[in-house]
Amino acid sequence: MSWRPTVWWPFLAFGAAVWTSGSSLGVGRPWALVTVWVVVAAVVFARHRGLPASRSLERYLSSRSAVVVVSALTSLVVWFVWGSMRAPPVIHDEAAYLFQAKLFARGHWAAPTPALPEFFEQFHVMIVPTWASKYPPGHSLLLSPGVALGLPGLIPLTLSGVTGGLVFVLARRLSGVWVALLTWVFWATAWGNLHYRPTYFSEVTTSALLLGAWLALLRWRDSGRPHWLAATAIFIAWTAITRPLTALAVGLPVVPLVLLIARKQRDWRQVVVAGVLGVLIVGVIPMWSAETTGDWTETPQVLYAKTYLPFDLPGFGNVTTVGQRRGPPELPQFDAFYRSIRSAHTVKGLPTTLVDRLGGIAFDMWGGWRAALLPFFFVGLFFISAEAWFAVASSALVVAAYLTYHHHPFHTRYYLELAPVLAFVCMAGFMATVRKLTDETADSSGSRSGVERSATVALFACILAWWPAWFSIRRARILEQGHMTPVSRFLASMNTISDDKAMVFLRYGEHPDIYRSLMSNDPNLESARLWIVYDRGTANATIMRLAPDRKPYAYDVEAGVLTPGAP
Repeated sequence: MSWRPTVWWPFLAFGAAVWTSGSSLGVGRPWALVTVWVVVAAVVFARHRGLPASRSLERYLSSRSAVVVVSALTSLVVWFVWGSMRAPPVIHDEAAYLFQAKLFARGHWAAPTPALPEFFEQFHVMIVPTWASKYPPGHSLLLSPGVALGLPGLIPLTLSGVTGGLVFVLARRLSGVWVALLTWVFWATAWGNLHYRPTYFSEVTTSALLLGAWLALLRWRDSGRPHWLAATAIFIAWTAITRPLTALAVGLPVVPLVLLIARKQRDWRQVVVAGVLGVLIVGVIPMWSAETTGDWTETPQVLYAKTYLPFDLPGFGNVTTVGQRRGPPELPQFDAFYRSIRSAHTVKGLPTTLVDRLGGIAFDMWGGWRAALLPFFFVGLFFISAEAWFAVASSALVVAAYLTYHHHPFHTRYYLELAPVLAFVCMAGFMATVRKLTDETADSSGSRSGVERSATVALFACILAWWPAWFSIRRARILEQGHMTPVSRFLASMNTISDDKAMVFLRYGEHPDIYRSLMSNDPNLESARLWIVYDRGTANATIMRLAPDRKPYAYDVEAGVLTPGAP
């Protein structure tokens, strides 16, 4: 075998990175090097002989049933990490989305402000003039069927499965079945996916919507059928009522492309129809605002910021304005932490901010031993099609759009939608390198044996990948269960309460956890068995007089101990 540095250097970098990060696998560097040797052995084997069985597998991967299997396996992985379709919300944002989903499940935009609202205030949920989540309604609307069935995790699991299927279909359409298979395996087991998909975060919804929009756009371009353009408009518009900034970044390159294609097809009617559909869906925003804030021009997100966190809007530099309400007990620490991030978020510091965030995004995809595959991403940039470059450019616009907003570099869930693009480019680069190595003797048109040889390497790589992938999945499950421990402990304590009606006072210490949420009430307080309220000291007697039929309990958040009686 001839020595060709221009082809072999990604594999050499792969070996060096595995040796450097092998200990992150938990098995040590010598065992990690097995990864390199098996891949190299597969290449050597494939240069001389391909596996005939790869033809049958290739035909199956081209079928619709393969998409169903990939979707089901994606949902299964997320379910395994999460542990249940009844998993509780852990982060404040998740609790806010589920609160709104409960309202939608009952056919309401908002609930009336409860008496003594200071006892029920909750992060990311406004309580005056109505009781509703601050977040745009798209995600909560989709969550509401699962909430109505008593299975809140059903929709995130379903959406993750749909996203996995779309990742496979799009990659297969652009680069063939083997790149598609490798892309799905690499994407499904990335740390960002394993960490953020078993949640109630809205990025789970927008990931499926974004890929759906790109697939529909491709099919409309190729077929000219108007229902595909309508689907594109619906998906992007639903993204706009879920995560508006993401929709703006993704929609910007779509609009001129649609106009260009429509000009070539000389059919503007379907563009008008799609535009009307999009406007109707986006029209939910002023309706939502009017039903919750009482003013169709002021969204709950803006009103919530004014009320509690005036700095928590896009912009740069320090904001000295203080909130109008006292808020939850953890609010002072939450406010101080995020004000420090906002004050450091300046126009001058954007280059550093960008580098830090790209580092966080890269860690989610190539953290640990997966850093070994990073060189293939840069190789892939030279081999992907114009359609894939469109996705890369759209991803770059999403990153640029969020430069207007302050956040910690490793709060990377804002970029969950970009993971399929990164995985695809990386695996396209991997397969391009493999083809250079295995198809040297093939003729210029590409022989069947040459295809078999590269397919053999891809098959070896997929089989091998599940060894470290399983380690990552299992580790993610352990971390997720640990992440949920404070909330699970609290819920276990609530299950010990046998009273028909009770009121639990949350007592916080000097150093509260500003991320995890224990505050979560049913919007219909009258019928709720439990009221979860804050310990407001001497003011507690006021709410006890309001509900004398409810037996009081106190829950020490730091100690995790439930005791009868009011604090």
